[in-house]
Formats: sequence, C-alpha cells, structure tokens
Amino acid sequence: MEHSQLWPNNHPAPFVTDSVGKIIYEAHMYLDDDFSGLYKSPFNPTVDIVKRANDRLAPFVNWLKTYGQKGAIGETGVPGNDERWIPGLMSTMQVADAACMETYMWAGGRWSAGYILSLEPTSAGDKPQINALRPYFQSTAIRR
Repeated sequence: MEHSQLWPNNHPAPFVTDSVGKIIYEAHMYLDDDFSGLYKSPFNPTVDIVKRANDRLAPFVNWLKTYGQKGAIGETGVPGNDERWIPGLMSTMQVADAACMETYMWAGGRWSAGYILSLEPTSAGDKPQINALRPYFQSTAIRR
C-alpha cells in the first residue's frame, strides 16, 4: 500500500519498464488524520478537508505528470456517519477526474454492515457518500 502524499519520497522515479505503455501506478488516499483509512478520530472541523484532499493527492498527481505516467486511486473512502467528510470525497473525485485517473472506493460489502466506510445501502436507503456521488456518476462519461 502506497499513500499518494508519500509517493514521490518513496519513488523518486518510475520503477516499472513497460514497452507498450500499459502500466498504471496505483496509490491509496484517505482523509483521516493518520491517512490510514481507519478514521479512528471524529471529523475535526478546524481542518479544511478539501485542502487536505488536494494536498494529499498533489504529490502523486504531480509525479505522474512529471514522468508522463498513468495513475489510479486504488483505495479511498470517507465515513458515512458524518457528512462533513463529503466535500473531501468530492474534491478527491474531481482531482482524480482532472488527472484522468480511475478511483476505487474501499467500501466493504454485505459482510460489513457496521463498517464505517461501507457503501452498502441500508433499510433507510443509500449512504451519504453514494447520494453525494450520484450526480457526478450521472454527469461523467465512462472512458474506455
């Protein structure tokens, strides 16, 4: 697992040789204080969550641009129990989209009903993360 904000420090240059250009470098990016994705602490209202998202993605995005590489965010997610995380998630999606990166949510499944990052619908309906992302999904063309 490689976190997006640590990417250039841990990888000063591309490290995979691919003669046909199919390599996609993959990083993880979470918005919690220790960037683990465990969200042990509640949302801190003194943190600019959009700036945090941008700051954590920038090193990876800039590395990709510098070296002409393709990338993806292989894991990201925010808790569904506090909607103040949502602007950070939306910024993550916007930055990734602008950099032509696919983004994958770490969300569990039916086995993880109590999991804080779960996107699994409940009897009350969709999770806040899905509700926030729905217009984005509907307005973004699928690239193939």
